[in-house]
Amino acid sequence: MRRRHSNCIPILLSGLLALAPTPVLALCDVNVVTFEGTASFPVPIAGIDLDDLAVTVRASAQSTGDQCSIDPGSITVDVPDGITGAFSVSAELTLRQGSPNCMGGQDPDGSCIVTLEVSGTDGSSATARGTRTLLVSEAQIEAAATIGGQDVEVRASKAIAGLPLSSECFKWAKRHLRKRAVCNFKLLKLGPTAAAKCKDGCAASSTNQTAPCEPVGCDDGDFVQAVLAMSHGSNDQQVDAMSATGVSDFTDPAIKNGVICQKKIGKSAINYLALRSKLVQKLCVETSSDSAACRETQGDDAAVKFNPIDSAPCVAGQTVDGGTGKILPDVLDPCSTACIAGGAIDRKCLKNCLRQVIDDYSDGLVGEIGVCGNGILQPSAGEFCDDGNLGSGDGCSSTCTIEP
Repeated sequence: MRRRHSNCIPILLSGLLALAPTPVLALCDVNVVTFEGTASFPVPIAGIDLDDLAVTVRASAQSTGDQCSIDPGSITVDVPDGITGAFSVSAELTLRQGSPNCMGGQDPDGSCIVTLEVSGTDGSSATARGTRTLLVSEAQIEAAATIGGQDVEVRASKAIAGLPLSSECFKWAKRHLRKRAVCNFKLLKLGPTAAAKCKDGCAASSTNQTAPCEPVGCDDGDFVQAVLAMSHGSNDQQVDAMSATGVSDFTDPAIKNGVICQKKIGKSAINYLALRSKLVQKLCVETSSDSAACRETQGDDAAVKFNPIDSAPCVAGQTVDGGTGKILPDVLDPCSTACIAGGAIDRKCLKNCLRQVIDDYSDGLVGEIGVCGNGILQPSAGEFCDDGNLGSGDGCSSTCTIEP
């Protein structure tokens, strides 16, 4: 049943036995929602099994309409079954219209964009992570729904956070993202004839033709490629440029608008990833204050990179190229289903959804946030030791500081 919160009480007028006018009702949808699914390894990770993983609900959430929040104190954590990988986690979601105390006067509308996180470690050197971003509707919150089918693939991750801005990895990621996004635009506009113009951001130069494209250990989780795929949807054609399909008539205003909007969405996504990752490295990792809250703050500051989505021609909405059937623009789910309906693009929803998904990719690229007690020393999180437990009196305290 929907729970309504109200901080309003009748006011007794001084000297009068009269009540103030009835206040506006406070409206919120608040309930505990449960998520069920399975965790699996598409590729085995040495030293990490299913029962080494923990599944939780990320404490921050975006929304497609009215404001959504998660009560951190209500989040449950589960360990997947060691044989089937099945898990069940829950969190209290609040969808509200108006101020934080729910004062409004209108029924909230929209969905919460929620992320399930699966992570684990071997207790010494290896870590793994997987995420799943999904939409929770107002109706599901009202009904305190149990949402099944949330299957998460878990991949090897960067155990120790750190993507130095001077490193070849960071330079490669920026080059690769920008050049591959430009390639997608050219292929969409001109078809496979533009394949020869596509570049991949490799480090090879006139003096070093054998330099590797992606530095070893830079992006083992393919998070850079995931950003390109998410922000281009079915129009992400740079992986196989010779098989690309261009639009039928770029001079058609509606088709041209769709292609240019696709370019803006792709550029916004890669610019957000680059800036957020840079800020996390500089202001969280390098200051030894890395945490989920610190990374959330950097995401807030980097979100300005999504502003081009609000400009023309994205305001014209989505169209379909009658000659090829191509959808212009396009993004992957959950952002497509959540934010594009009947050809209309909900740009606020799209920006929030892309941010929620790309935050995961940025974290995968930069590396894991330190967790005291997991056996992996993370100086970026302020750890001075990590003996794999949270006990004190053994030389390494419960807060990962060195004891006498």
